[in-house]
Amino acid sequence: MPIIAEPAARAEDLPDEWTPEHVGEKLIEAFKTLRRMPSDIGPAGYGSNWPAYLHDFADLRNQVEGMSAKEPTRPRWRTRGAKIPPTPAEISRMLAALSWSIELLPTSDHDFRRQVQVWAMATAWGLNRERLQELFGWERNMWRRRRMRALEIISERLNAKKVGVF
Repeated sequence: MPIIAEPAARAEDLPDEWTPEHVGEKLIEAFKTLRRMPSDIGPAGYGSNWPAYLHDFADLRNQVEGMSAKEPTRPRWRTRGAKIPPTPAEISRMLAALSWSIELLPTSDHDFRRQVQVWAMATAWGLNRERLQELFGWERNMWRRRRMRALEIISERLNAKKVGVF
């Protein structure tokens, strides 16, 4: 059964060709999608071999009624921060965007690649960019200029390869 790709955005919202700003948006979107990927690999860890208890309506009602004022109003049986797994189309776009810095940027300067990836990851995941600048030893304006130049190179090469805008 073929997978039907869902559009990332409406066609009238997409630019005619790749721009540095659109490339940046797609890199940020790729890191957001990466964060939503299931990460349940490896051993399960500690747990019980007993099956999960099936709560009936009366149990759930009593749990809600028994909550004190200090507790959140969210019922106990709901999980906090449940991840909604990405669709196959989102995963395809993520893989394409994450490969750009490896395939399209010069191989001689690994820091160039790292700067655009760290920027997109920090923006997508809400990380402190100033702290990352200190960690890597990057000056703020230099990091911004090199990031913009990297996005320009990626957009120029995507346009030269005639890659469709998504």
